[in-house]
Formats: sequence, C-alpha cells, structure tokens
Amino acid sequence: MSIIGDLNEETETEKEAEEIKRKIAEIESLNTTEENKKKLKEYVIGYSKDKKTDEAYYKRVKDCLNYAEKLDWKKNLKKEKINISKIREFLNKSHYGMEKVKETILENLALRHYMGKSNKKIPIIICLAGSAGVGKTSIVEAIAKGLGKKFEKVSLSGISTAFELTGLTKSYSGSAPGRIIKTLAKCGCDDPLILLDEIDKTNKKNGDGDIEGVLLEILDPDQNKRFRDEFLELEYDLSNVMFVATANDLSRISAPLKSRMEIICLEDYNLNQKVEIAKKYLVPSINKNIGSKLSFSDDILRYVIQNYTNEAGVRKLKTILLKIYGKIAKDAMEKKKIPEITLKNIDSFISADKIPEISLKLDTKEEKIGKVLGMGVTPLGGKILPIQTAIMPGNGKIIVTGNLSEVMKEGINVAVTYLRTKTEEFHLKNPNFYKENDIHVHFSENAIPKDGPSAGITIVTSILSALNKVKIKQDVAFTGEITILGEVLPVGGVDQKIEGAYKLGIKKFFIPKENENYIKKLDKNILDKIKIELVDDYEQIYSKLFMSEENKKRIF
Repeated sequence: MSIIGDLNEETETEKEAEEIKRKIAEIESLNTTEENKKKLKEYVIGYSKDKKTDEAYYKRVKDCLNYAEKLDWKKNLKKEKINISKIREFLNKSHYGMEKVKETILENLALRHYMGKSNKKIPIIICLAGSAGVGKTSIVEAIAKGLGKKFEKVSLSGISTAFELTGLTKSYSGSAPGRIIKTLAKCGCDDPLILLDEIDKTNKKNGDGDIEGVLLEILDPDQNKRFRDEFLELEYDLSNVMFVATANDLSRISAPLKSRMEIICLEDYNLNQKVEIAKKYLVPSINKNIGSKLSFSDDILRYVIQNYTNEAGVRKLKTILLKIYGKIAKDAMEKKKIPEITLKNIDSFISADKIPEISLKLDTKEEKIGKVLGMGVTPLGGKILPIQTAIMPGNGKIIVTGNLSEVMKEGINVAVTYLRTKTEEFHLKNPNFYKENDIHVHFSENAIPKDGPSAGITIVTSILSALNKVKIKQDVAFTGEITILGEVLPVGGVDQKIEGAYKLGIKKFFIPKENENYIKKLDKNILDKIKIELVDDYEQIYSKLFMSEENKKRIF
C-alpha cells in the first residue's frame, strides 16, 4: 500500500482529485480507528491542497504520511507460536550456565503463549537486571531469534524528555516521531521484540514531561492499546509488541514501574565461570570470525582475568583477548616469529596495563578489638568491607557513619537488639550497654555508598568484640543477614565475595548455610586453600570466635 504515491505539483486538478480519492480509499481499508482514519484523510487533503502555503510544516505532514505507510496496521493477524525447545537451544548456544535464569524466561514465554490462546493480552514484561557485561542484551537477542521475531533496541540511557518516546508535535521546529513509533516503522510489523535498554536510567520527572509515566503506559496492556504519538497525532496499538527491559540498578526503578515487570536477576560471573565462558564462547567466536584455531589453557585465561580485568561480566575480557589476536596478526604481517603463548610470556602479547593493585592493605596476622571484615559485591566484583565499632560512655546513642543506606542502618539496630537479648549467654561485660554506652559503628570508604542486609553477622561480631574487648583476627571475613532472633539468612554474590577477599589474603569465611550451593561455583584452586564455616544461627559464630580457650579466660 502507498498512502503518498507520487505527489506532482504540476498535476492537473482532475488527476489530483482522483489521486486523493484513491488514497482516501486506501485509508478506509486500514485496520485502525475512525479517529486515525480521519486524521490521515486530513493529511492527504491538506497536503494536496495547501502544500505551497507552509513548506516546512507540510514537509512534516509528508513525514507523517511516510511513517503511517511504514507502520503495520494489523491487516494480517497471526496467532503467536512459541517453540520452547528452540528458544532454549538459542539461549544455550549463546550463554554459559544461567540455568535458573533461562528456565524462568522460558516459563514466562510459555505462560504468555497459553494465556494468549484466550485472545487476552498478556501483561508479562520481563526485566533482566544485573551488572554491565553479564549478557543481558545478548539474552534478549537470543529470545528474539528463538521466537522468530524482529528485534530492535531502544536505549533509554540519557533520555531527558518524554517527547523522545512520544514524539514532538509538528508545530515545533525539529519535531519528529518518538522512538517507539520510529522503531515500529523500522520493523514494519506490529509484533516485534523491543528491548528497552537501561530502564533504570529513566526514573526522573522534569519539566519536559513525565518519562516514567510514558513507560508505565507503554508497559500496561490496558493502556498501550491506544498509545499516541504526538508528532503523527495518531494512536497505535502496542499490545502485540513484546517488550523486554534491562537494568543495572534496581534501586533506581520506582515501585510502580517494577510492578509492571517480571524481574529476573543475573548474577555476576565468578572466576571459574569467566574461564568457561572464554573457552566455550569468546575464543570460539573470535576464531570463527577471523578463521583462527588459537586456544588458551585454563591457567592462562585465569591469569588474564585476574590481572587485566576487573568487572562483573566479560566485556573487558573479550577486549583483552582481541588484543592478543591483534598482536599475533601484526607480528605475522611483519614476518616476525610468533612464540607459543605461555604463562611466562602472556604479558608480551597484551598491549594494556594490568589492573592496579587494590589499595586496601590487610595484615591478616594482626588481631583487633571492634574491627571485623565484612564482604561486599560491586559491579567490578567482590571486595572486603571493614567495619569498626567503638564503645564510649553515654546514654545509648547509636552513631552510624560510612555512607550507608537505610537498610544497612536498620541492620545495625537489629544487631543491637539481638545482643540485648543475649547479655547472659554472651557474657557481656556491661549488660546495660544499651543505656550506659554510646555505640559508633563505622564502615570504611566514606565516599562509596553501601547498601544491602548482608553485613548483619559482621556488624554483630564487630559490636560484640568492642563490648567484650575481645580481639578478632583479621584473617577471617563474614557475610550474611541476621534477624533479631539471631538467625543467619542467605545473601547474594557469595562466590564473588569470597574470590575478592581471597585476593587480599583472607583464608577463613563465615557464610550462611543456605548459601552452600555457592561454594560449588568457586574455582578449585581457591577452594583448596580456604576454610568455610556454614552457619544458620549466630551462636555458632559465637562459639567459634569468642569461646576459644584464650577468649574464655578474657570473658570470664
């Protein structure tokens, strides 16, 4: 169908009338609303009649007709077919592990398919959340391939106005359709898979429209049937579009927007997983693209990852591997002899600086009162999180420093309440500490925001050490949430935390018993050199740290 046709300024009046009549007939045949048809007719008649009056404006009218022509107005409605085995095959080919993530995706797609048999629109919007480089975008591409859908990415990072999504009305200079309509026109169908990339970067309102409000409309099947683009001044039904979102930081997404989506969290890769991804995906892919047969031993890959990358995903790793290939290609073109790649000479193949050594220095042989090592996870991997507690005469005031979230501040209150219930069992030197002392809990690195409940058992240990003046060795690290009853709850990223702490010389770890499955993810070279204590109640930690023969003497 061609709404526009050839608009010749010299066409005779009779021929123009016939052309307008033909276009109007085509508009009448469109599977769209009467309001849309009326507006399209106005464009055709107005363009033909008054195109010389305001060239700039009517150029924009012509653009409207062009976009309207490219959009699929659902002339051929088709039932969506889903082959779960095919989608699983694409996911497995492109991504290592992630079994829980893959199965959750497949379950959502299957539910969408079966509910769709009742001709109801399915309010299932997947949001893949995780650090940069863990494969969120490529997973969505694999889903699109498995479904046989056209795929387009709409990057939401940096969007500053709602008009970028909804279009800007034609009365403004530089006006154009929004990204949604542009994407659909490019696809030429009404049921593509559209990736809303980095949806966590668009949670602010400003004077140029409510960006989040537009997203809420787009992702709501009850509202997106009548999505309006302000440039076209037309409504378009988005309910056949499959939207998938990605996010790096869920805390930046509002509760209403989260409620529109099924959030699937992707964990950061640990060292062992990165080695496997390099062997099974990155290296074979590079070899295929350049016709190479190069391979790397596990030891070399492990060395490259630990010394040249500092990331949650594998983007930097791929960049470093390409540098190695580039070095070999350059030397081959210069007729230089290329030696076999070994651990001894791998640095000579990489034209990049090694990652700087971690600034935090630990003396794992020392003992400290009130200083305990927690563990955290950043987008760059696991790290040590020192926590210090000082006890002073006072009236029960709790002082908290270290740029902590409300969740972490609540964790300190939970720790104090728990210790108040254990004054006898833990032989506290001052049972009335909560009203006769002030407690200052400090987390190192003030400039870095800290969030999450996983420091619970570390906080209790730090406060207890300060209260009873018991030294804690600095060769042990902790992670785990705690309740006011002393129960130790599971947390995320335990394998990355242990790997990060191990790099700094930590060899002993207390982790929640329910996180035992994370131990299997650790590299065997690390696992053989560390000791892990699995606990489900804080009293187990107390008996290990505070009830040694030496400490018993101190306490009693």
